Amino acid sequence: STSKDNILLLERKRKQRKTEGGKGRLPLDQGHGGLPVKTGDRSFEHGTYQASESHRNLIEPKKLPNPVRESRHHRELHRELLFTQRRGLLPEHKPELQRVLEARRIKQLKQQEENQKPLTDLEEELRKRQQKLDQYEREIVLKGEQDGRPEFILVKESLKKIKLSTETDIRQT
Repeated sequence: STSKDNILLLERKRKQRKTEGGKGRLPLDQGHGGLPVKTGDRSFEHGTYQASESHRNLIEPKKLPNPVRESRHHRELHRELLFTQRRGLLPEHKPELQRVLEARRIKQLKQQEENQKPLTDLEEELRKRQQKLDQYEREIVLKGEQDGRPEFILVKESLKKIKLSTETDIRQT
């Protein structure tokens, strides 16, 4: 389709050149594409350079390519923005998954910052007390494991001892 467009464009330019008689125009091979040139006028028409009579043999300057606009990433971003605009979605409205992931990332960053802060005296004292309590609980668990018997059996035995002692006291009286 691009070759057909090029052919149609060339034919249209040839017809225009024939009808206007070539007045005020530069030839096609000089890079102006057959667009009208006003002599002595330095205005721009359709992005072409308007030259005076003395500058007809000079090469027309072309617009420099913008590497940002030509990059693949920029084109994809532009296409996505156009698509969201057509659908009526605003750029600040993000999918739920993306919002959750960003919130999680922010939360993790805050936790890292808190972990890097030095502890206050109160926090250090609380941490020491917590460590002592944890150590005490571990010792109790180790004692229970050393006995090798569950706690309910120990309670039952203590109840038997109490029961036996009360029975012996009753017999003696």
